Amino acid sequence: MERRIPRRSFVIGVGTGAAAASLLLATRESALGPPPVPGEVSTPARTAGDACCSDYADYDGWLVTLADKRRLVLDRVRYDDGWHAAERHGEATSRWTRGSATLTVVNPRTAATLHFDYNALAGVFGDAPQVVTLSAGDRVLSSFPAGGAGRRVLDVPLGTGVLGDGDRAVIRIGVDRTFVPANVIEGSRDTRELGIQVYGVRIELPD
Repeated sequence: MERRIPRRSFVIGVGTGAAAASLLLATRESALGPPPVPGEVSTPARTAGDACCSDYADYDGWLVTLADKRRLVLDRVRYDDGWHAAERHGEATSRWTRGSATLTVVNPRTAATLHFDYNALAGVFGDAPQVVTLSAGDRVLSSFPAGGAGRRVLDVPLGTGVLGDGDRAVIRIGVDRTFVPANVIEGSRDTRELGIQVYGVRIELPD
């Protein structure tokens, strides 16, 4: 009889602990039939059904495809130094830099694209827009004028090895000028020193 793990076993999250392990084991045994008789030697041939397990991996207690795990891991970002507190805008969240700020990302170790999701405020700096620079170590990834107004996404190509050879990489976000809302926006009482408003940073691998 063909050995095959039922599809539903991959939909159920596999957590840690004896209860979760028992659940997966019971599901597997129900599909594979009764255990062999003690002393009996059984060497069933591998089938396509057995190979399916190699296409899945654990991610925080959930069984996901390898492709999804790769994507979820790359989406992990840690905001380090130079940030103001997170702000909510409906379903979105943003953070203002204090001028220069750093964040840590997972190093893809291969060619990828960094998506920098930000918001520029028109008119704050007059005719000369603020210049934003993204860097990793002593390497400049992108330097651009944050002109115009509204939320935008900048796509920055990352060559293999650009972020170094470590498991993680630190990206620095710098601006040539900061501003205090209370000094330039009528009616504002916000006295924070602000750099650039960042909605998120994400690394994406090519298809």
